[in-house]
Amino acid sequence: RRLGLMATHAAEAMAPLSGMELACYLEMLLDAGEELGLVGATGGRRAIVGALLRAACDDSPSAATLRGELFWALEARARAASAQAGSYTHASVQSDSACSMESWAWAGVA
Repeated sequence: RRLGLMATHAAEAMAPLSGMELACYLEMLLDAGEELGLVGATGGRRAIVGALLRAACDDSPSAATLRGELFWALEARARAASAQAGSYTHASVQSDSACSMESWAWAGVA
């Protein structure tokens, strides 16, 4: 819980940064959000993604840059997750393990 609170305060400190500045650190911020989510600090992950989305919703050219970078970063992550889920699903189908198949069912929805 403290980790999520710390990340929330850090995300609030990102508010004055421009979209161009955030675009420079986008991959690092997305990785940090992913790691926070993996350890259960979902509030921190939401705060990071929320700060990025707020900065991307502006009408400035730097916000447009951030939107483009955010789109392609998320697209690449979605493709990587889909490819990884496909390989695990293929292995699960070969082993006929219904339990293994269920654990990767979310990937098709995402």
